Amino acid sequence: FELVAEMGDKPCFLYRDPSQSLLESLPPDPLQMIQATELLFFSALFSAEDGDVNGAINKLITGLKFTPLAAREGTLIAFLISLAETRILSQPLGEICRGRALDDGDLVRLMSIQDNGPWRDRLAAAFRGERVLFVEVGGYSLKGSFEDLGSIFEGPSWWRNLGLWIVRPLLKRDMRQALPSFEFLETQAKVPYYQSREVLRARDLQIKERPWYAFLSKMLLGNSETAFMKEAQLEAIMLASRAGLACRLYKSRNGSYPETLDALVPGILTEVPIDPFTGKPLVYRREGEGFIIYSLGSNQKDDGGRSTYMITQLVMDKDDDWTWKEDK
Repeated sequence: FELVAEMGDKPCFLYRDPSQSLLESLPPDPLQMIQATELLFFSALFSAEDGDVNGAINKLITGLKFTPLAAREGTLIAFLISLAETRILSQPLGEICRGRALDDGDLVRLMSIQDNGPWRDRLAAAFRGERVLFVEVGGYSLKGSFEDLGSIFEGPSWWRNLGLWIVRPLLKRDMRQALPSFEFLETQAKVPYYQSREVLRARDLQIKERPWYAFLSKMLLGNSETAFMKEAQLEAIMLASRAGLACRLYKSRNGSYPETLDALVPGILTEVPIDPFTGKPLVYRREGEGFIIYSLGSNQKDDGGRSTYMITQLVMDKDDDWTWKEDK
C-alpha cells in the first residue's frame, strides 16, 4: 500500500522499461495487480465499518490515483488491467459512502477522483501502442524468427522453407491492409460508445472474415469492441458515482436532494451526465427521502437500477444498470 501511494503521487510512471520494444517488454502481472487492488478495497471497507470513514476515503483516493498508471504503458492488455483495477475501487464506492456522514470536503475530493474524461484518450493511446506492437511482431515474422510463423507449416524443412517463402508476401499484404484499422480504432476511441458501437461490431466481423493468411491481424486486432464496451462501463460507473456524490453535496448545501439532475448544473457539475450506452442523461428519480441514479448499461434497457455484475454482457442479456442509490 505504501508503494501504491508513492507511485500514485509520481508525475509520471512506467511499469515497463521504455528503452525496450513493446514485444520485448513484459506486460504487468494482471493477477498480482488486481489482487493488490482488491486488498486495498477491503482495507478501505473495513476502515469504514470500524468508523474511520476519512481513512477509508483516503485509501480509495490513493488507489484511484494509482490505478490509471498502467494505462500509460501503451498496450491494450495494460489498459484493460488498469481499467479493471479502477473499476474494482469505483464500482462499490457507493456501498462505502451510503448512510455514512461525509463532509463537503470529502465529497468534493471523491468527485474529483471520479473523472471519466481521460479514459477515452487512454484507450486511444493503447491502440497507438498496439499499432507499434503489430509492426514489431510483423517484423519478427518477416525475418522468419517468429516461431508461430513456421509452425503453420508441417512436414520436412524444405517444405517449411517453401511455405515461409510463399507466405511472406501475403503477410506483408496483411500488414498493409491492417495498419489503417489501428488509426480507425484510435479515432473511434475518442467517440462516445453509443455512437461507435455498431461501427465497431461491423468492423470486428470484417476482421473475422479475413483470409487464412491474415492470422497476424486476426490475432492482434481480434474483438476490439469488447475493450470499448468495458471502457464505457467504467465511464458509466464513474458518471453515476460522481452524480451521486454531487446529489449528496447538493443536499448538504440546500437541505434536500435535487428534483432533477439539471439542478446540479452549473453550481456543482458542469453538465448533466450523459449515459455512454444511450446518449441520453443518466436515469434519476427521487425515491422517498432518497434517490437512485443509474446508467442503462450494455443491454440499453431500463432494468430499474438492478445490477448483475458477474456477467458476460456480450454472451447473455442480463440486468446491468450501473447504479448509485441513497435511501435517505
